[in-house]
Amino acid sequence: MAFPGTITLPEEHFKKVVEWAARSFRKAGFKDIILIGDSGPNQKGLEAVAKALNLEWVTKGVRVHYIPDYYYVGYDEKGGFVRWLESAGEKPVDIGRHAGIADTSQLMAVDPALVRNDKLAPGGNWDITGVSGNPTRATEAYGKRGLDMRVDAAVAQIRTSMRMGR
Repeated sequence: MAFPGTITLPEEHFKKVVEWAARSFRKAGFKDIILIGDSGPNQKGLEAVAKALNLEWVTKGVRVHYIPDYYYVGYDEKGGFVRWLESAGEKPVDIGRHAGIADTSQLMAVDPALVRNDKLAPGGNWDITGVSGNPTRATEAYGKRGLDMRVDAAVAQIRTSMRMGR
């Protein structure tokens, strides 16, 4: 458990949860199963499950699509949203990697009530706060832009994957 209130699921168990969710979807009749994750450490597990099930189901008419662009466009240093924030004048130190401008802005765009504005403070001791960046610079407008970029990237990747998979 990295921080109070978090839930730790080791990768081997995370992959089993994803695998059995996908197997359940297949059993329910789904022919295309989309795996999208919003956590960097989960990307390898999602990709591994998609590869393994696609090998197993190659003759079954079912395909598992791993869609990493949703995550990487939003959070990777090279991702489009981070570059966009920099072009808007934000500094990498303020954008941060966790609970900074990017994360907090997107949560504000989903539901501003989920953000405890009275608790926002620039990242201090990562080991205690889990904050990297300056969430006080977050805005709902930034978050809407970030979510739009991520959804657009994921939809484009899903369309490409589905064309290639058939």
